[in-house]
Amino acid sequence: MSCVCGLFVVGFHHKKGAEVEFSYPEPSYASELPSQWSCIPSIALPDGAHNFKKDSVFFTLPSLLSKSESLFGVACYRQIDAKDFSCRTAESTRNSIQKSVVVLCRAPLFGILVDRVDLLTDRFLAASSIQEGRTYLREGFHDIEQVLDAVLHDSVKYESALYCSLSAVSFVRAYQRDALVLLKLLLLERRILFSSDIAVNCLSIWLLTLVSLLPGTLAGGLSLCTVVDESWTRDRSCWPMAAYRALSARQEGVKKRESVEEDRTSIASHTEEPVETGIDTLAPNPIQPQKTGFWSTFTKTASAFSARVQAAVAGQTAGTVSGMPMSSNGVVASARSEKTGRDNNNNNNNNNNSASQPRTEVDPPPPTPPPDPWAGLPPLDDGGVFDSPLPTDDWGLPLSLFCRSYLLLPYVPLSRLDLLLSLSDAADEDTRQVQPSPVGHRVRGFLAGTTNPLLCQHNTLAEVVVRTLPLPPDASTSLPPPLLVADDALEPPEPETEQPNIAGELQEKSRPPHAATQSQPSQPTRSTGVFSKLLNRPQSAIRLSPPSDDTACRLRAMPASLHRAAQLSRPDRSFIDYLFQTIELWYAANQYRLVQQQQQQQPSSQEDKDGASSTGASVQPYTYCAPHPTPMEANVIGKEDSPQAPLQQQSDLNAAEVNASSQFSKVDALLQSYSTVLQRFPALADLEAWTRTQFATYVKSLLLTAEGRLNAFADFNSTYVTCFRATHCFLVWRNQYVPTLVAHSELHEPDKSVGLNLDEPADDTVSDTKSLGASSLSEQPSFSAPSPWVHPGRSHPSTEVSDHLVNNLKQFGNLAAGHGRRVMNQCVNGLLRLSTFPLGAANTQHNK
Repeated sequence: MSCVCGLFVVGFHHKKGAEVEFSYPEPSYASELPSQWSCIPSIALPDGAHNFKKDSVFFTLPSLLSKSESLFGVACYRQIDAKDFSCRTAESTRNSIQKSVVVLCRAPLFGILVDRVDLLTDRFLAASSIQEGRTYLREGFHDIEQVLDAVLHDSVKYESALYCSLSAVSFVRAYQRDALVLLKLLLLERRILFSSDIAVNCLSIWLLTLVSLLPGTLAGGLSLCTVVDESWTRDRSCWPMAAYRALSARQEGVKKRESVEEDRTSIASHTEEPVETGIDTLAPNPIQPQKTGFWSTFTKTASAFSARVQAAVAGQTAGTVSGMPMSSNGVVASARSEKTGRDNNNNNNNNNNSASQPRTEVDPPPPTPPPDPWAGLPPLDDGGVFDSPLPTDDWGLPLSLFCRSYLLLPYVPLSRLDLLLSLSDAADEDTRQVQPSPVGHRVRGFLAGTTNPLLCQHNTLAEVVVRTLPLPPDASTSLPPPLLVADDALEPPEPETEQPNIAGELQEKSRPPHAATQSQPSQPTRSTGVFSKLLNRPQSAIRLSPPSDDTACRLRAMPASLHRAAQLSRPDRSFIDYLFQTIELWYAANQYRLVQQQQQQQPSSQEDKDGASSTGASVQPYTYCAPHPTPMEANVIGKEDSPQAPLQQQSDLNAAEVNASSQFSKVDALLQSYSTVLQRFPALADLEAWTRTQFATYVKSLLLTAEGRLNAFADFNSTYVTCFRATHCFLVWRNQYVPTLVAHSELHEPDKSVGLNLDEPADDTVSDTKSLGASSLSEQPSFSAPSPWVHPGRSHPSTEVSDHLVNNLKQFGNLAAGHGRRVMNQCVNGLLRLSTFPLGAANTQHNK
């Protein structure tokens, strides 16, 4: 079977709107598109497409042949003047022509498809006649078919083609910390919507790049990403609160059995008589080990010993002591027990009198418990409901995320709003049951993108709305660091107002200049104070919607608030900051290398001309390794030789010399860090592989922590771990993960990879090097993957200003607590010494 399913040409009709004008091969269905594919015209010509000259859209569709298969498509859009289009018809009455070429494929090879379809679209629009254009389309269809079939038969090419044009490095540069927040929100199976007022191509790239950060998802985890399965409403694991309550009840039962066993073993070991617990049928959990607290055991032992002493003492006395009644076991009864007996007798007499008299008052009925909306669901067990519908490896990856009506829709037109909000018909099927299943939407959740503002402003559609940021500049167009640019250096070329790529073109048209500059992550706001840095944080691109009043949405709520679960912990912030700083350091080093190559490639004639115009001094070509001195430094160097300078001037000269030497040492340290990071990552592909490895390790560590194999819930935010353990993808992963088959070295060996230490200065004489991004790297260019047995952010220091403040306060508190403990110990020791002296001797010594 061919990998390419079909090719369509979509045009805009001034009366009918977007419609399919040509399709190849000839479809087996009627003239109209089937209902599953009826959205192809509205996707090929997206909302707001008339504002742009060219664009490309990635999308997904269900297959017509199999219900368990999804198709992946690419649409390339063009808008040209009507006079430049040679294939005009009589119905073309507008001044501009809008055409889009669509190709459907069975594999998510978006990067290869978009390049091929883009060239095919330009060739089709340049044809001299309609017949010639359609001939080009048929030839292009077969060319794409041959290329994709060759890629699918080669596993190495297929793996590299999956991530073509999906840059994890650019995603981290653009979203910074929000990149990790989006990844964690995606794992919670929430309704996430990307909104875009720029290029649809940029929107599709960011959305699919986020999916590609989950290991194995692009390769084998998207076969069910468009299948709407309404049976999820009858599965308890798909309702987070229902799964959480079932897990909590099971855990409480385990704890209750453990506490009962502890009470019975601890008391029975210190008493001679057997102890009746009343619940001997409960047995301890054989899975979890017995847990005994020191203070609880100590208290129970003391109580049992006290009871034995009282019983022994009371047994030696008579039946009464001082006229007080005795209990059955010989212990003196209290006055409260006697009073209780008199009260019971009075109550019995009152009950007999009330039985003979007619009853006038009615007792209030007991309070009814609130109805359980998940009572009709089957219990949460380890049966077939947790079998993964996807082929998995020993790690249980890829995760069963995009299944059971959790959809991946890179672009959603307005016409598909009814599908996302329609309710399931499962409740109608279960009307005969006593407890029907809870009512839910047909679509359990989604990760989607749109350019229509009506979808972004909908109250009950999405829980997370993400603003699409423009693509960051490439390594060849980014500016060098301002510290290394000398006065006589060549100024870098200014970026053009209309960039050749689509994202820049749309950014120039749709965004104001100040908004475009604010969204660039590589231009941080300059600030000097600590509180200034806290106030000048970039605005987050993620907006969390308030809780909805819709019943179906409330039943799909999580055990905790989404705002609390979305907070990053300190190791999380250290991890993502470490990635961002490493990437930015590599881009700066690569730009420095490019500028050096341009300086070396300058023609020698220009150097000869500059040498002839000079006063005989040889002019050396400019290099960044030996920066020219600034005017202040040159003035200092010139005044060094004058012995008649006053003492005040001499002190100023010494201070200036120290400043100049510190500046040169900073530059040398920065250049050293550039050479090391380029030695470790020679090409951008190496940095991409390393970044994806870091995210894969983070996901594995999160899974191990949520499963209970790592006792570090606070590293990933305890609230988030609680919510994540109630998701369907995690419950399925627990049954797919095989710990015995996972490599022992990958789990238990420490991290042998030498990481970038961006906070440690490269030289002891440089105190402010960490602000310049210096690092100490390993000289070997290869690197290994870190171990998932520890949070990957644990080995990196925090760069957050607030974290440093909190650490300082904690250190101060620890010092104060230690000092207080020492003072208290001295006081106790003094009192103990005083207590050892006899009272008379102490008074005699005091009188002396």
